[in-house]
Amino acid sequence: MCFAQIGEARATPTCDCGTAGHETECCWEITEVTKDGKTEKVLTISPGVDENGAPYENVVMKGYNRLNNISYMTNGYTTTHASNAPWSRQDVTKVIIKEGINNVGNAAFSGETKIKSADMEYVEKIGNGAFYIATSLKDANIANVKSIMGAAFGGTRSLSNIYVPNLNSIGRNSFLSSGLKSIDLPNVSDIPWAA
Repeated sequence: MCFAQIGEARATPTCDCGTAGHETECCWEITEVTKDGKTEKVLTISPGVDENGAPYENVVMKGYNRLNNISYMTNGYTTTHASNAPWSRQDVTKVIIKEGINNVGNAAFSGETKIKSADMEYVEKIGNGAFYIATSLKDANIANVKSIMGAAFGGTRSLSNIYVPNLNSIGRNSFLSSGLKSIDLPNVSDIPWAA
């Protein structure tokens, strides 16, 4: 069983983004929200509910593969990086990950160039290449993240500031080619080369 959150009046989202054997513990849906005449597509990822109606806790999103597609452009060839996640290439502009989802899977939002913000207040771990080349990402709420894996935010050129006071582990190339001007990592004792 899966519902967006207990008590919310919405359509039943798709529940297939949990790790192997736990697929239905993680649900997702895309909604369109109009504010000040502008419409944005919001991807919400939330825990499913068990047979008793209780939301799952400590849910881990499954990892996805990054695909490299060659597409012809008028000025030559260009490589487009995209994930094989079910929400990939849906023009999502905002990501909200609800309480109960602890880990963001590998390449979950890789190549999603329209994502401008990601609210991951409850997430503790961000997987390899999770937001790789999400070039429009400007704002990421990751205050409770403890671990960021390799290339998680690589190529996020629009990301200029980030606050991660609880971070204690960072992977190689985590912010390589991002727009970060500075970052304060008070609890990280070992910062790998090209982090």
